[in-house]
Amino acid sequence: MFFDKQAVVDHISEQAGPEQAAQAAQLLPDQIDHEQHAALLQQFGIDPQTMVNQLGQQFGGQQGGYGRRDQDDYGQQSPDGAGYDDRDRDPSGGS
Repeated sequence: MFFDKQAVVDHISEQAGPEQAAQAAQLLPDQIDHEQHAALLQQFGIDPQTMVNQLGQQFGGQQGGYGRRDQDDYGQQSPDGAGYDDRDRDPSGGS
């Protein structure tokens, strides 16, 4: 599964700290395959399979975590900048 570099760097920052994330930003390619780059991810204290599970949930099941969290499924900026999909919307009509 492929992930955008920024999503992986953000994940590394959350899991291993900003120093590891800064180092990862220098070494990781623009698209990260969790299997192909497993050894590199492990250097930063990241278990590739755990990353897949966590980022998959974070991005609402979008294949590979493509797209940004502050955009909807069509690449449009979300009103609050936090990103959303139908599951995140309040069914009562509120935000």
